Amino acid sequence: MAGAKIDYWGLMLEFAPEKKYDWQKASGTKPFLALDPVDAHRELEDVLLSSIESSIEAGLNMAIWSSEFLLKRHENILPVLVKLKQVGVNLKVLSYVRKYDSWAESAYGQWGLKHKSYLGPLRGFSDYIKRSPVSFYSSLKTWSDTFRGDFKVVNFDEVENVVASFQLEARIPFSLPSIRVNERLSDEELYLRALFNSAKRKKVAVREFDRVFKLDSIDLTRGPGEWLSSYMPTADDLRSVVEEASDDIDSTNALLKACGQPELDNTPIEPRVVNVDPEKLLGFALQMIVRQQSQIAELSSRVSEFENVEPQVDSVELGELKEPVS
Repeated sequence: MAGAKIDYWGLMLEFAPEKKYDWQKASGTKPFLALDPVDAHRELEDVLLSSIESSIEAGLNMAIWSSEFLLKRHENILPVLVKLKQVGVNLKVLSYVRKYDSWAESAYGQWGLKHKSYLGPLRGFSDYIKRSPVSFYSSLKTWSDTFRGDFKVVNFDEVENVVASFQLEARIPFSLPSIRVNERLSDEELYLRALFNSAKRKKVAVREFDRVFKLDSIDLTRGPGEWLSSYMPTADDLRSVVEEASDDIDSTNALLKACGQPELDNTPIEPRVVNVDPEKLLGFALQMIVRQQSQIAELSSRVSEFENVEPQVDSVELGELKEPVS
């Protein structure tokens, strides 16, 4: 975006002009949030102020910082942004909000199944969402109260293309490419990932499945579709999400209305119908078997080479044993 004098600074300021701290990487949310608040404020202020200064010197007109974590984990963020505003930095805050039941279903697939973010056995949707109920309004209100006229919340469900919407809201004077990332997993991949995570009681990062796949942990007592369906939200589960969050939804709708946005649609979404394709699943399993067999053969060959090598020990000449000095 340099030609249009607009810069994108990434999820955790990993693309900011000034790189100063270890948490400035796409996966740096956790280490940043673990900082003492005083250190977090100091480091964030240091990065933002120096990056803004560098950007101005480079002739840039706008910088974009975008991350899902900003909405609710704002304790270490807001004080710094307020200070920037007080010294004359022009800040605009934009938030997208979607239907609560739709968000709950998506969040469960991401953090309940794909990335197991909790200890203990795999949790079904009902258990997971009871422990992590959906609420947006309190955080939205904090941002709205802090930035008032410089804050806007947009109804995500009413936007046909979120990239085009953001371009319009941010007044970016050129078209941004629409690239789909973090797509909804197929039922086959979701089944395999959930199955892998169900065998572990610890938290399981996504990369663990990518690195290791243990076939002996698979439960063959139920078919893949039946097994995965037992964990997915029912119509009653999704309806209860909306009922439990009714006050929060009303408040969020009021905030949307104040921003000139349509209210969130209250039509219940249909539960996801699981349809695991056995042929795709078999194809995946066979590819894994072939790959693992090649790795096992290579390791077996290396072990054989070590076993066939006779140990060689250099001769050691023992000197005359002397009495220790008293």
